[in-house]
Amino acid sequence: MKISYVTSITSDERHVSFLHILGRNGAELELELELKLKLEIGNCSPCISLRIRGNRMFKKEPHYLQYSDFAFAENANIAELEVLSRLSTRIDVKEGSILMREGAFGNEVLLLVKGQLLIERDGELIASASPGAVVGERAVILNEPRGATVRVAKDSTILAMTRSEFNTLLAECPSIARNILEEALARTTS
Repeated sequence: MKISYVTSITSDERHVSFLHILGRNGAELELELELKLKLEIGNCSPCISLRIRGNRMFKKEPHYLQYSDFAFAENANIAELEVLSRLSTRIDVKEGSILMREGAFGNEVLLLVKGQLLIERDGELIASASPGAVVGERAVILNEPRGATVRVAKDSTILAMTRSEFNTLLAECPSIARNILEEALARTTS
């Protein structure tokens, strides 16, 4: 169990604390603790009352379920989405960053979750990638140099996988593998 935040409000006679508790299974609980103090002049014993109120909140959906909306994860089951999440590293990248250079050896595959990427060959813009796109897979699969430079058009979020992680994904996640390979094949024939 983890307490993620505590806020307190204090007045002359009242102290209220709000706690947000996250359980191991992802369930959440919000508690409100109120302590009232009343000291009367001439009375030696303070009057203390304590009230606890709690609201159980619903378990949050796992973050990897959002990936099912993308073409690379179409028809993927929960187990495949969990593997994708485990094998990939989520990275926020800034506008203007170069993620891959044309002619360089490729050792990673990127899946675009949010934002936009520009694909350039010989300094010329040849394509734009939107969320759901997979880039860099051809160089990793065929063990050849990068065929294009990939630049971040606007602040983006990507899932990055090394060659080893990508090969594990292809082996363990047939739905995702089929989607990625079909997309790669479609790009080479167009």
